[in-house]
Amino acid sequence: MLALPDGSGTDYIEDHRGKTVYSKLTGESREVTELGPLPDTDTELKPGEDDIWIDSGWQLDPEAIHRHRAAKHTEINQWRDQQEHATVEHLGAQWDADPISRRRIEAVLLADTMPLGYWTDADNLDQPMTLAQLRELYAVIVHQGGLIHARQRQMKAEVDALADIEAVKAYPVGW
Repeated sequence: MLALPDGSGTDYIEDHRGKTVYSKLTGESREVTELGPLPDTDTELKPGEDDIWIDSGWQLDPEAIHRHRAAKHTEINQWRDQQEHATVEHLGAQWDADPISRRRIEAVLLADTMPLGYWTDADNLDQPMTLAQLRELYAVIVHQGGLIHARQRQMKAEVDALADIEAVKAYPVGW
């Protein structure tokens, strides 16, 4: 209760100080520090992670599923990039399969000659290698790249088929 300045009596002024309110425009929270009614742009109702204010309440944003799918696609792309920089096993050794290593092999295959008689494996050990064996190694790397590509396409299709945000978020990325 607060006395009116003109001395005509008392009036009630709303006091929401210390309460947490949420912007209907952004969903961001803030603590009320001033006396008086809440602005029409704020509510004491807490939104969910993917809610937007519609009419008189929070509702799931119909675009939220698209944002979560896009985020999962990014995660899948990161997995693909990591896999493409992994090694492959061939002839009893591990070999770098990243784009730079593939270009080095391609250059030797294009020249159609094995100038050193060896190739350096992922452990930086020189391994005896013929041109035919280098072609085999390249085929293994290309095959692995194809498997990675196919898997990332499969994962994206599976994510796109999910209709539930929680299912999209929980989708396991990997082999």
